[in-house]
Amino acid sequence: MSPIERRERNDKLVTARGNAQRPPRRRRRLRHLRWLLPIAVYAGLAAYYRYRPHPRGLEPPPRSYRLPAQNLRFVYNMVWYENGERRAVRQVVDTMCELIRRARRWVVLDVFLFNQLHVEHGQFVPVTRQVADAFRGKRHPSYFITDPFNVFYGTMPCRPLDWLREAGVRVGVVDARRIRDNNLVYSPLWRALLQWFGNGRPRWLPNPVDRRYRTTLRAILEALNFKGNHRKVLIADDGNGSYVSFITSGNLEDSGSYYAETGLVIHSREVARHFLASEKAVAHLADMVIPCEVEPGPEPEGEAWLTPLMGTCIKRAVLSDLRAAEAGDELFLFMLFLADRDVLRELKEAALRGVRVSLLLDQSRRSFGSEKRGFPNHFAAAELAPYPNVRIRWGNTRLEEFHTKLCVLAKPDRCIVHLGSANFTRRGLSGTVLEANVRLEAPLTAPVCQDILRYAHWAFSDPRSLERIDLDRSRLKQAWYRLQEITGLATF
Repeated sequence: MSPIERRERNDKLVTARGNAQRPPRRRRRLRHLRWLLPIAVYAGLAAYYRYRPHPRGLEPPPRSYRLPAQNLRFVYNMVWYENGERRAVRQVVDTMCELIRRARRWVVLDVFLFNQLHVEHGQFVPVTRQVADAFRGKRHPSYFITDPFNVFYGTMPCRPLDWLREAGVRVGVVDARRIRDNNLVYSPLWRALLQWFGNGRPRWLPNPVDRRYRTTLRAILEALNFKGNHRKVLIADDGNGSYVSFITSGNLEDSGSYYAETGLVIHSREVARHFLASEKAVAHLADMVIPCEVEPGPEPEGEAWLTPLMGTCIKRAVLSDLRAAEAGDELFLFMLFLADRDVLRELKEAALRGVRVSLLLDQSRRSFGSEKRGFPNHFAAAELAPYPNVRIRWGNTRLEEFHTKLCVLAKPDRCIVHLGSANFTRRGLSGTVLEANVRLEAPLTAPVCQDILRYAHWAFSDPRSLERIDLDRSRLKQAWYRLQEITGLATF
């Protein structure tokens, strides 16, 4: 055999050996599908439970109602330290109890937290007992809706809820599994494999919210979805032939009795009917029927416009008003958690247009009794601080939280106010937790607007608030902050 023939034979042997070792193209494609298919299924589950339709009536389309400004009353809680002593103004719970006592026909109350957790340290006001006592002796029907966190998903007793039942109030605990998912990383796994087993016994693990009780692994796994019914709404008749709604940022937990909060009392038959329709949908998530109705009747018109907002409608309304802010306007934003990327972008743009932006934020040191380490407000504040016309201060708190959710835009002739339960975060504005806010637009000279602006200037000054001081914001912490906001791995 010639050298040329020998070389050609060797080349053919090498080629044949290589073809024998290389898998066919189809087999390689199947190997890739082994990884791509599970990822696609997982992403599909996340997308479905994140964007699936809400139960009917849960997020009604926004509608504005015209009413006299004197039918609106602004109330607040404030806490600060002066000369080493705690000072406080507390109006929210007193207002709520007053409205409950005045009712003669029915009361519907929907509040996220109603418990006595985290009261081991410090002195607190027994707000749960005060609210339960306000219902005592009432002969009309009363309904209370709350979140499963108070009973830690069915594995822990809650004495304040028992007090309500003893007072004749019908109590419903929302089934959070019927709400859209917030945690895009974990919730698909829980939906596919874990939700079917319930949260029953054995209760052998320490309860993360109350060490006196044991809980189950399945209850802890459900809690990791980080979602729930976050509303704070009261609807009732006003005892004088009409109806009243009370929208607030304040929970009813003893440990939060000194938190800073805001609220708005609204005397309006139509607004009460709007909120009641949505609360009936929330009650269905708790397998409870609310048969109450708001009877038609005459409604006086006035100079104020009030818009109830639920779910994703809150974000659309807030962004629209931030975009409408002009040079010379004054914007106050008081917030427990600030992190939503769209809101941050509009705040920057407003500051560049010449809007005077004043931010009063919680120090993000504690939440649910645990350390927050600056998430998210220290990162949001550091991002906004370099912009012109932006002033940032911290709430003057220690163990308390600056729990307010308030946005005020003061224009030359009118004032626009957003308040309620929603934090300005992706979680709070995405419809994956149940929120209830209101948007108020009224002349700048209206008494309610003057009250809100006086409060804003007063709260933003010493000693109610503090100069901003940054915590450690390493690149690793910055990356973790952004990842939590994007994926829903955070509780903020």
